[in-house]
Amino acid sequence: MYGDSEMSFEEAKEFVRKKFEDEERDASHDFSHVERVLKYCEIVGRKERADMEVLRYAALFHDYSRESPRKTKIDHAAKAVREVRRILPRFLPPKKVIEVQRAIMTHSKECEKDPETLEAKVLWDADKLDAIGPTGVARYMVRGGIRGWGIEQTIKRGLEKLDKIWERSFYTETAKKMSRTKRKKCTKLCDELLYDLNPNNFK
Repeated sequence: MYGDSEMSFEEAKEFVRKKFEDEERDASHDFSHVERVLKYCEIVGRKERADMEVLRYAALFHDYSRESPRKTKIDHAAKAVREVRRILPRFLPPKKVIEVQRAIMTHSKECEKDPETLEAKVLWDADKLDAIGPTGVARYMVRGGIRGWGIEQTIKRGLEKLDKIWERSFYTETAKKMSRTKRKKCTKLCDELLYDLNPNNFK
């Protein structure tokens, strides 16, 4: 059963880290992505006054069941919810496990239901903050390479994805503010890359 909250979280973090290290993961959804989402959750969650314990565990396990893009696509959020039901009772009380599950279920576009709780909204925002900005460009380049896309095609598809994220937008005011800066950096970087890829621009 759960005990010291900070010690329990560090144990859970090592548990998840080991799973990621033991499995085939592409670089766009490796454990460093989890760590960045966790950090965004901590920044946004504190300002929005979310339940930080629920939020930190939700961030840690949100991509727990995501598989390599080379494998058959599954609803990784729904699978993670089932895994959390089995794993987290040793770290958290039952009510908080349920709240972690609620946040994880709606963090992905695969779920047609919008995030309802504050923690679910912050997790959605944190996950999308890592999909925009320079890091988002790098992650999408990795995905393009796996799918065999050319550099220019990958950049253009990445910009389309950025626009789709903005169509759904962010839920919290804190993330909205952060995203505006990151979006400008992303579009500027993509414009520079597209310019440099065109030999007609060479002087």
